[in-house]
Amino acid sequence: MDAVKNGRQRFALVICMAAAVLLGSCSKNEPADVVVPRPESGTIEKIDSRQGRALLDGDRRVLLLDVRTLREYMLGHVVGAQIGDMADQERWDFRLSELDRNEPVMVYCRDAKCSNEAAELLVEAGFKEVYDLGYPGMWDSKYLPIDKRGKS
Repeated sequence: MDAVKNGRQRFALVICMAAAVLLGSCSKNEPADVVVPRPESGTIEKIDSRQGRALLDGDRRVLLLDVRTLREYMLGHVVGAQIGDMADQERWDFRLSELDRNEPVMVYCRDAKCSNEAAELLVEAGFKEVYDLGYPGMWDSKYLPIDKRGKS
């Protein structure tokens, strides 16, 4: 009888350990089933917040570019995003001149039309891998949290 009881306890322990390993291997920010298609050179890939998080957490360096105005950026931006103020042509041109056109870049703006326009400008400027995240209202904030420290 004790052998049966010990066998059941061992089985239960193995099941619990297996469940812990499986649950522990899944990040809350990067679900294992996220697929991020790479855009063909000269095209734009529209992605969601889960795909954006997967790209940022991946093995490659990816630039996250907030193309809103500096004021909008200071009021709150995605953690890790860099400013690319598309409304200020001189600043925009300077910013683009600093960037490697072979590295992937993700853009977002205050609305979907603006982010798409920025993505198109990046492709026209010779960027080979461009992702359009749209705007923060489209996202699940647990994947792309907003830093509001600059907010007054």
